[in-house]
Amino acid sequence: MSFPLDVPLGLLRARRSAKWTTYAPDVLPLPVAEMDVRLAPAVSRALQTAVDLSDSGYAGDTGGLVDAFAGFARRRWQWHVAPTEVRTCADVAVGVTEVLRLLVAPGDRVVLMPPVYPPFWHWLDAVGARPVEVPLRDVATGGRLDLAGIERALEAGVRVILLCHPHNPTGRVHDVAELRALAQLADEHGALVLSDEIHAPLTFAQSRFHPYVTVSVEAARTGIAFHSASKAWNLAGLKCALVVAVHPQAQQAISAWAPELAYGTGHLGVLTSTAAYRHGEEWLDDLV
Repeated sequence: MSFPLDVPLGLLRARRSAKWTTYAPDVLPLPVAEMDVRLAPAVSRALQTAVDLSDSGYAGDTGGLVDAFAGFARRRWQWHVAPTEVRTCADVAVGVTEVLRLLVAPGDRVVLMPPVYPPFWHWLDAVGARPVEVPLRDVATGGRLDLAGIERALEAGVRVILLCHPHNPTGRVHDVAELRALAQLADEHGALVLSDEIHAPLTFAQSRFHPYVTVSVEAARTGIAFHSASKAWNLAGLKCALVVAVHPQAQQAISAWAPELAYGTGHLGVLTSTAAYRHGEEWLDDLV
């Protein structure tokens, strides 16, 4: 089925989001964090129903969202997610930052792999951590993990690695062999890998995405994954993300996760993300 995705420029200019209000009216903005597309029908219906009900309170039970995400992950990536493995929060930035607060003390170091999403540095600043930059190799062809450089950082005492998978901005989908090698290094040194997987639903078929925590026992033990429907379905303003820790060791590392963080999750974000994961896959395929 084909979906109407195009939005006339006049209607785009009527939008009040950051993309369309940051610059003067005669500027055509090109940031890609907000897509210039119509919402998926399932998402529109979920929003309209909430508006009709004046249903704009705090997020309630997120069981339906977790179930919808689990179904999507199973169909898309053969990843079997259990409800007990998932927490919700406002967005991936909040999720990573709050996990970092639990894992590092001011002055501790965290591996970053530039060129990478610039806010990663701000997230470290927010918790007082210092970046250890281990640049990607072969950036011209998408970039590969510098496993030797990461090993040197771990040998020097770094215990947290911030992974961007798929990698932003190069588009690289890290392959299984690289991820397994990374997981082995992390496991050997008692480190954790925080895997920002927000762009995973947008992966092209020729570059199959494998969630970090699924590639090996070591990856499950060392990995915490961050997901959201925000990029793939253009829902960033509705505030909803998922933090997934599948292994008891990883769960223990974030066991002090503050329950009140769930209240930062947007109610409309929960409703629309649930609809996207459960009923928006055909639209997503058409978009990709």
